[in-house]
Amino acid sequence: QTHGYRKDRFWIGGPWSSAFAAQPLAARGIVVLQVDGSADSGDDLKYGQTVEEAPRQMAGYEGAVDDLDRRGLIDRSRVGIVGFSRTVFYVEYTLTHSKYEFTAATLADGVDGGYMNYFLWPNEDYVKVNGGPPVGPSLTLWLKNSPGFNLDKVTAAVHLECYGHGSFLGGWEWFSGLSLLRKPVDYVWLPDGTHLLVKPWDRITSQQGDVDWFSFWLLGVEDPNPRKKERYIRWEGLRALSEKNSTKPDTSPN
Repeated sequence: QTHGYRKDRFWIGGPWSSAFAAQPLAARGIVVLQVDGSADSGDDLKYGQTVEEAPRQMAGYEGAVDDLDRRGLIDRSRVGIVGFSRTVFYVEYTLTHSKYEFTAATLADGVDGGYMNYFLWPNEDYVKVNGGPPVGPSLTLWLKNSPGFNLDKVTAAVHLECYGHGSFLGGWEWFSGLSLLRKPVDYVWLPDGTHLLVKPWDRITSQQGDVDWFSFWLLGVEDPNPRKKERYIRWEGLRALSEKNSTKPDTSPN
């Protein structure tokens, strides 16, 4: 979980009520690491809103995987990652630029540094993190840096969450792009949800949804609740798609 950490606080799910579900995930046998993913304090402050912002955060995630693996606490071939708000951009960058493979990811209601969202909601921040505007000479920097232009590199099963009426198109670049590439992607829209989810049903949908998502992809476990049958039928289809994508053609000589 990549957004917010304080060593003097204890949180059941994490610092936010959206997407994070640390204790329920741990109860399933999944190790959960809470990372202080931000570029607004400490040594990272000078790298905020620059092309180095996301790569530095990615390096932190990779270092965490290495350290937990070295301690024998995880199976590095089954790692999930959650981005919320600002860290959606960091997680998307990691999924498209890291040499480390992640099995599953959740991207919950955040900025993505993407081409589509830049034109829907113009923001100078998008220009700074990609190295210039997405026109003219700096367009090549977007092709290199912006996660949305590198969806072909995604290997994780991606679970998208967007909250509120104005956010529906926020995740569309990733949902449409991954769908067109025949990659596993799931989209949940909470039309009345706030950025920090408050309503019990919205929180259950998000947090329990993540527990189910990561249990399915990391552990191969399904909730026997009959009300979730249609969801798992859909996810089984996504898993078949993932397995098909991971199958490499036989290039051995006859």
